[in-house]
Amino acid sequence: MRIWLAVMLAAGAVTLAGCGSSGGTAVSRVGPPSPLSVSVLITNSRVVASPARFGAGPVLFTVTNQASSARTLEIFRGRGVRVADTAPLNPQGSTQVSVVFRRGRYRLSAGSRARTDAQPGAAPTEPVTIVVGRTRRSSGSTLLTP
Repeated sequence: MRIWLAVMLAAGAVTLAGCGSSGGTAVSRVGPPSPLSVSVLITNSRVVASPARFGAGPVLFTVTNQASSARTLEIFRGRGVRVADTAPLNPQGSTQVSVVFRRGRYRLSAGSRARTDAQPGAAPTEPVTIVVGRTRRSSGSTLLTP
């Protein structure tokens, strides 16, 4: 019995010694922030985004078109650099678009790719400006992030 116990302790010690580190430093990379959900509503007169201020990182826009004609959502940075857009969205339709934002100001506007459906004399849809701040915290330590 004593021999069996000594053999088991020796085997356990060898096993534990094999699980040690090699002496190097462990590399720990910070993961990206969790995606943020932003709702965008397009009407005949304006575009509304909620929230309109958030930190830099991945954002998932859920876009609904409540206008009377098909519209696209166009996202511009700074002086008109197009970041993303959607296909024409029918009235009462919805879609999603994902964008990874850097710090800065962006303009969300509703357009119509097919200019033939634009109504003469109709007022243009007022765009909304969103403000993207510093990068959001990493989701690396978040448990059970979907």
